[in-house]
Amino acid sequence: MDNNNQLSFQDFLHYFTNFFSEDLINKHAESFKQALIDKSDDGKLDLTINENLQFVFKEFFLTSTMANLEILNEYHRFLLANVDEILSQSD
Repeated sequence: MDNNNQLSFQDFLHYFTNFFSEDLINKHAESFKQALIDKSDDGKLDLTINENLQFVFKEFFLTSTMANLEILNEYHRFLLANVDEILSQSD
C-alpha cells in the first residue's frame, strides 16, 4: 500500500515483479528465440532478405503483444482480488 493506504499501481508493480515478471519475460523470450530458430538455416537468419526482416519484426511484435496482454491479465486479476479494498477506499 502507498502512504495514504490506497491500493496503487505501484502495489501492482511490486506484486508483479516479485511473482511474475521473470517467468513471463523468460517464457516470451524463449518463444521469440524458438520462432527465429525455426525460421533460420543452420542457426543463421539473413536479415538482408526483406522477408526475413519482416518475419523478425512480426514475431517481435506478436511476442511483445502477448507479453503485454499477460501483464494486463495479471493486473486485472490483481484488481479483482483486491476489489473490496478498492471499493472501500471510495467511501
